[in-house]
Amino acid sequence: MEQAISFIIQASSMEAEAFFATLKEHLSLIKNRADRFAIELLFREAVENAIEHGGLFDPRQCISIDIRLFDDHWLAVVSDSGQGFDLARVMAERKIGGERGHGFFIFDEFASEHHWEDGGRSIHFTRRFGEPD
Repeated sequence: MEQAISFIIQASSMEAEAFFATLKEHLSLIKNRADRFAIELLFREAVENAIEHGGLFDPRQCISIDIRLFDDHWLAVVSDSGQGFDLARVMAERKIGGERGHGFFIFDEFASEHHWEDGGRSIHFTRRFGEPD
């Protein structure tokens, strides 16, 4: 099975929650509870960061979400039209136990693969089912 779904949402919490409700319907197709948890967590982090940092909570700004569903993994891209960020600088400034930067840990821990493109405006991530966290 391969299925592609795309969403464009406004940079608002209300739009994000509507997306997460739809996402949960698709997550119900995944048997492994740990995979469902990991995928929801990854999307929450990516979408909420795009809304906050890229869209600046401005509903006139849009967030695009592209998902490809396979039997054994999901691929996703979450993009915004914000200013992006300098990954090297952010990583150098990241502090363990700091108030910010938890998303990097979440992606390192729960995504099978991930990387940023377009100056930090797009995150691409994959979750393979059944991988240990």
